[in-house]
Amino acid sequence: MPETTRFGQPRHCGTRAGAALGALRPPDRIGARGVRTLLSLVVIAATAGYQGSLPTVVMTYVADDFGASDRQQTTALAVIRLDIVLTLVLVRAADRYGRRRVLLTCAAVGPVLTSLCGRTNSLASFTAMQILSRAFVTTVAILVTVIVVEEMPARSRAWAGGCMVAAAALGSGIVQGAASIADRSPGAWRWPFLVPLLSLPVLLLAQRGIHETDRFTRADAELRVPTFEALRSHRRRLFAVGAIVGLIAFQSNPARQLRNDYLRTERGFTGNQLTLFGVLTNAPGVFGVLVGSVLGDRRGRRALISIGLLCVAVGDFGIYRSHGNAIWAWSVFGALFGSAALPALAILTAELMPTQVRSTANGFTGLASRLFGFVGLITVSFTADRFAHGNEAHIVSWFSASLILAVAVLWRTTPETSRRELEELNPEDDLLPR
Repeated sequence: MPETTRFGQPRHCGTRAGAALGALRPPDRIGARGVRTLLSLVVIAATAGYQGSLPTVVMTYVADDFGASDRQQTTALAVIRLDIVLTLVLVRAADRYGRRRVLLTCAAVGPVLTSLCGRTNSLASFTAMQILSRAFVTTVAILVTVIVVEEMPARSRAWAGGCMVAAAALGSGIVQGAASIADRSPGAWRWPFLVPLLSLPVLLLAQRGIHETDRFTRADAELRVPTFEALRSHRRRLFAVGAIVGLIAFQSNPARQLRNDYLRTERGFTGNQLTLFGVLTNAPGVFGVLVGSVLGDRRGRRALISIGLLCVAVGDFGIYRSHGNAIWAWSVFGALFGSAALPALAILTAELMPTQVRSTANGFTGLASRLFGFVGLITVSFTADRFAHGNEAHIVSWFSASLILAVAVLWRTTPETSRRELEELNPEDDLLPR
């Protein structure tokens, strides 16, 4: 009988293709329930990735349609980050009432609210609706990660996290097509906001493969410690991860959200060129995610995250300090090597926090990310006028230094989590009945 993979499929030994596929398979066997869960979450993560990327891609066209200045555009992008306040309420509900219930509710409500963003008639109303809709989208992204961490085998958590990152990247990549549509007429940016409604019928099928996690069910049956007391007992880890993701957001929010406007206004990119740039330079990131999802489980999280962040720092610095073809080359470099860190980063908070507050803790690290990202965008807006004669790109390029500081915090404060059970990382979970 032929040897099979951990998914029960024939393993094509003796061929280069078979060897390549074998190298990318999950280190641990994932059972039938795990596969169904993974496939369902992939669909939901892709939809969330599309919705989460919309403001970044189309904001430059939204601002033009409403006659907003560059500073108003930057401020709107920063204010949208306040969605995390409502997100904290929603993820707290997931720790209290269950991951599945809250995930499916938010996955259904999010597309409806996102579609309404295309019906707004001012930058202020667009920003307000984005705050509301993104809260549900952000909650979906957090809970997808939590379920993956709780359901997948210890040696395949980063691999499964990589699947979610790749799915979200696919959704984000589809949004890049919105740039060419939005460039056709002043109001064309509204059409991409209707696309998420198409995900609702698919969600009805995907929800069948998602079950409440066993770890939550066991924890829910026990006497529970008050949430904030439980968070205080893990404050060192919470602050550490919050600082890491915050420093990353301080750099990445200005670098990503101002990139299209920078390329369009400073480098003369058309809408079609923006689409090609987004698709072609980010495509290598898919390979980076696949490789990173395997290395994160087999070689450890900390080294992989460190190398990835340093590569992003170099790549983004190059993008904002170069011209012509060099911009494309630096973007490919950052996407290829930097994306390898994403699977490990995506699951880091969930691994380091106990079951009772796993969703809420992810919400708080998300809050840190939003706050630092807000500060980063506002800092660019005000310092560019005062110290760089309005040249935001010059300021953004130097923000890459914050990624170096994030690497230092990572090595100083967090343990290695690869190949370790959640109960080993969080001993209080080991006391729950099995």
